[in-house]
Amino acid sequence: MLIDIDLIKSHVINGKIDLALTELCEGTKSTTFEIDSIVIAANYNKWKQEKKLGIIDERQEQLIYNKVIISIIELLNEITTKFLHNELKYKEVRFFETTMENLTLRENRIYSKSFDHKTTKHIGWELLINSPRLKVDLNNYVKWYIDLPSGETTPKYSTEFRFTQGWSNPWVAGSWGKKSYDQLDIGCYTIYFEIQGKQVIEEQFFLE
Repeated sequence: MLIDIDLIKSHVINGKIDLALTELCEGTKSTTFEIDSIVIAANYNKWKQEKKLGIIDERQEQLIYNKVIISIIELLNEITTKFLHNELKYKEVRFFETTMENLTLRENRIYSKSFDHKTTKHIGWELLINSPRLKVDLNNYVKWYIDLPSGETTPKYSTEFRFTQGWSNPWVAGSWGKKSYDQLDIGCYTIYFEIQGKQVIEEQFFLE
């Protein structure tokens, strides 16, 4: 990803639309989003000119300005979704025992797909991702839920992640479980992960 999504959103929030559009147009050059960026910039420049000449009233001025803002945010979301769906490969999910309060440090994790239900109360998961080396920071979140042995399904949870510039093959981690031992049912648990509304991977672990 070459475009700095967070920087552009920050410009928009702070009312620096010219800077936001400059970054957007520069970042989308020679991509499928280049024309969309040019159209948004053209609409904004037209709005500025009409405002300067006084040929639109205050209500029209606000409506057009809001439309430009919404168009920028929607395009940024499209760019992010395409990157997360098409340029990242969701390689593997690994499981490990952890506490509810803090995830086990990565260097101390013992990975397995099978756990003793009498001595396990919290299962950590680690989602491994293959990606090109990132040119900018990327902030987003993964949604996940678990099919339980009972046939029930947990609510959907969200785990935020931040991939920093220069990082390749990142990972995301989280956990699920109970407060006390011997509360997890014996059987197969299937965990599903979604990114931007699309399921990207699923995996199973077992309590015996």
